[in-house]
Formats: sequence, C-alpha cells, structure tokens
Amino acid sequence: NIALNPFGDNYVKGGDGYQMIEVARSATKSATSYLFKTSFTPPDHIVNLMHSFVTGLAIAWRRTKEDE
Repeated sequence: NIALNPFGDNYVKGGDGYQMIEVARSATKSATSYLFKTSFTPPDHIVNLMHSFVTGLAIAWRRTKEDE
C-alpha cells in the first residue's frame, strides 16, 4: 500500500494489473474504494487525479446518507 495522505487513504497495487484507490471513512466521507485494471502503472499525477475523484464520491456518498 502507498499512503496518499495522512488520513488513511491508500493506493494499492495488486497482481495481474489490478490496482485500487481507497478513501478512508471520516466525519465527512464514507469509506470508498475504486478498483481498476491497467496494463501499466499510471504516473503519480494520474493517481492523484483518480484519488481526487474518489474522494469527491466519498464526500457525496456521505452527504447522501445524511439526507436519508
């Protein structure tokens, strides 16, 4: 696992090209993961972009749960 920030978010490289962005649960975010498969290791700026996207989903998911 590669830490993406001090809040518990990680970038995980698995076998067979599988990789995952994990966003940890907090007061403002639901725990959210994004699993993807690629034939190459994405550059850091792409991993950071995907992390931002997954973080946005985690925030939206948490807000939706609060509205229920």
